[in-house]
Amino acid sequence: MNLTEITRAEIASPSDLMTWAEHLERLNIEQGPMLFRGQAETYANLQPTLARATQGGAYDVAALLERRLITNFRTHYRDLKTLPADMPSADDVGARSDVDVLSLMQHYEVPSRLLDWSASVWVAAYFACASSASKDAELWFVDSSLLDLTPDELPASAVRERIAASIGGRPAEYHPRWGMPLLAVVEPASNARLAAQHGRLTASDNATVDHAQLLWRLATLRHGNERTGQSFGRHIIRASRKRDILRFLSEEKGVSAKSLFPDIVGLGRFLRWEFEALRTELY
Repeated sequence: MNLTEITRAEIASPSDLMTWAEHLERLNIEQGPMLFRGQAETYANLQPTLARATQGGAYDVAALLERRLITNFRTHYRDLKTLPADMPSADDVGARSDVDVLSLMQHYEVPSRLLDWSASVWVAAYFACASSASKDAELWFVDSSLLDLTPDELPASAVRERIAASIGGRPAEYHPRWGMPLLAVVEPASNARLAAQHGRLTASDNATVDHAQLLWRLATLRHGNERTGQSFGRHIIRASRKRDILRFLSEEKGVSAKSLFPDIVGLGRFLRWEFEALRTELY
């Protein structure tokens, strides 16, 4: 993957963000659906949290951790005294697929093989800017129809089934046309947070693979040896403008911790941001 080739113009102000957001939203209408992801640091990859947590370790260790996390989540979820109104019952969680359970875990900050995306570029920009204030951020975008490059012998439904079957175990065989691990957009378990964040998820049958490498491969399959065009890429957001962009998102787009985390956690994050903004002005 050529990072220089997929890195678009720098975002160094709210005005820059508006310019490129308008461009990306137009692509969403013309060719999409587009998905967006904000990362608070310039990782130069799209590794899920499970991959980051087990970096360099044996694959079987990651699979073991994944199995234990799913089992323990189901067990301890049943012991919870109270649940938010939009969360499933313990019996429901016990009956749900491992993919559904992983998506619930993901949004309560438990490491998983799933990678968060949003259908909203403004939400993704918020997550790029909401932490690591001293570090440049990344705003990734992808045309999710790239994942439709699937021949008849392995339709998208079969890809998702193979991914589900691989959870807690070994990856399936490489995709016959792609020549790489499988990748799919999967439907997340619905809750208030996911709805507020316009959340989407990508999942691979390889729990530790970099999704950027897979998306790059899919983009080159579509575009040949030419540039990936407007199907996949990233913008760098300068650290010095993160606070300005967060203020713009809150005041002009209604996107803040308060709107994206519609619970007591979100209120706490929103008030901390307001505190830091006021403290910076006063000192």
